[in-house]
Amino acid sequence: MQQDRLTIKSQEAVQKAQRLAEEYRHSEITPEHLALALVEQEEGVVRPLLSRLGVRPEQFAARVKDVLGRRPTVEGAAVELHAGLQRQRDHSA
Repeated sequence: MQQDRLTIKSQEAVQKAQRLAEEYRHSEITPEHLALALVEQEEGVVRPLLSRLGVRPEQFAARVKDVLGRRPTVEGAAVELHAGLQRQRDHSA
């Protein structure tokens, strides 16, 4: 991913998603990490958007945290994070 092509807010969200993955001791950054980072973002667009859709941002964040809390964790100091956000390529051709 070319982070220099993202907006400042998007870059901040990706960095926060990485920190969340580390805090939860996950081996990859998933869409759920990014969703939580976006909903927790101060002055971001996600919280007002969720509210307009009738979704309480706090409730959404709590459900995402629950999902993340149930994911397997990894141990050890040398754990390297990778993004689970990339599409799988079909190599069967």
